[in-house]
Amino acid sequence: MRKFLLVYNPVSGNASFKQRLDEMIWRFQKLGCMLILYRTERGLKDLALYVKESGAEGMLVAGGDGTVHEVVNVVVREKLAIPLAIIGSGTSNDFATYLGLADGLEAYIERILAHKTMRVDLGRIGEAYFINVASAGVMTNIAHEVDVRLKNALGKMAYYLKGISELPKFRSVKFSIEADGEKREEEGFLFVIA
Repeated sequence: MRKFLLVYNPVSGNASFKQRLDEMIWRFQKLGCMLILYRTERGLKDLALYVKESGAEGMLVAGGDGTVHEVVNVVVREKLAIPLAIIGSGTSNDFATYLGLADGLEAYIERILAHKTMRVDLGRIGEAYFINVASAGVMTNIAHEVDVRLKNALGKMAYYLKGISELPKFRSVKFSIEADGEKREEEGFLFVIA
């Protein structure tokens, strides 16, 4: 029997993925596949062990951009050779939306089972990896500072409200950027690597 590990964040977005969990299990089961469930917590302390012990041929990540970021860091740090499928269930799902992964669950599951994969860029800052975006400066911390209950209640609007409250704090910051053997000192409001 084919096995897939489903890593899901129970509080991502409006915390509604839990209601879709049975549907996911049913869809894979009717195609002769077993879903092994892993519920996220901060740090994903034993995710690598789950991957290794499960014998899964692929991993599905149901959550937002933050959940995907955490899982990618575990996969790279632990050198896990397993393809990832992203089920966007966060507040914004920027990365999944950009890749067009929200277009019909049934067709997407068929792509997963057929091992239709695509390569994506992997960035690194210090010891942390990213596949979507790395940013620093003014307004870049908003997604991390918005209260989960507010995001669940208001969705993306919570980010806009938090952004408005940050306007009085606008100040330029000094950046030291080193890339490709070149070092630059800059001053600006923010930088984004996407």
